[in-house]
Amino acid sequence: MDWVTDEIIVCDVPLTTIEFLSPCDGPTEQSLNGLIDRIYKKHFPAGVKTGWLLVPSLQIISILLPNHKQANFTEGFITDPETGLQLRLSDIFEG
Repeated sequence: MDWVTDEIIVCDVPLTTIEFLSPCDGPTEQSLNGLIDRIYKKHFPAGVKTGWLLVPSLQIISILLPNHKQANFTEGFITDPETGLQLRLSDIFEG
């Protein structure tokens, strides 16, 4: 097995996925558009209901939906419209 480039395939699809936008200071730079494309082109076609995109440097969470709608959160409670999951933003981004 090639543990570096092997793509893991799961049998059970999660209800939601979470992607983090990492700081762009290393060899594995990510772009915001790259993460959004991954959610729309890989996660949703596989059956995922929502894709969470976390931007820790700005303390923002966006919940993306397959119909290209989204909900953006910068304070208060986060509510996933598909799963009903609720979290307090301050519990995720402490400090």
